Amino acid sequence: CSIPLEYFARAVGWLRLQPASRGRPVVLYGVSRGAEAVLLLASYLPHLADAVVASSPTAAVNGAVSAAGGPAWTFGGHPLAPVGNIPVARIRVPLLMGDGGQDIAWPSAAAARTIMGELRGSAVQAKATNLYYPGAGHAYFGLPPYFPVFTSTEVADLGGSAQADALATEQFWTRMITFLNHLAGRHPAPS
Repeated sequence: CSIPLEYFARAVGWLRLQPASRGRPVVLYGVSRGAEAVLLLASYLPHLADAVVASSPTAAVNGAVSAAGGPAWTFGGHPLAPVGNIPVARIRVPLLMGDGGQDIAWPSAAAARTIMGELRGSAVQAKATNLYYPGAGHAYFGLPPYFPVFTSTEVADLGGSAQADALATEQFWTRMITFLNHLAGRHPAPS
């Protein structure tokens, strides 16, 4: 509830100051509500990071998940009202998204289409790729493909089949690694 976007910006600033990260790209990565956060960050602070990865995204600014309600996010001390879409046309860095067609937590596939349309219509037209997995659910992202696929009822209740989620996880992580390697090639690590 009322999480300042500046909290994340301070963390990125700290990371950029670390000797091991100098000269390397900073990528914002978020899943579900985390995807909402990284899309907001890239929209409101377009030069904060070098790229964004958003899995099971939303196009909308959502309210807090609490009995009290209210805004989930603030920026500049002001609440980001849970009405309207995230202003993704402001994004200036490469974006990789993934979404499942059987997502029952929220309509991430429709959100991803909305985001891609808004980016195509923007003046800057940041490079964006959407990886759509028709049989996958909200939690297809799982963990890296070397970990067991989730089979709990909690995850199964988020749509998709275990097989479709496992395949989407493997494909998404493979494409994400390629995306990150390409990005790192443009930002060589210091010797």
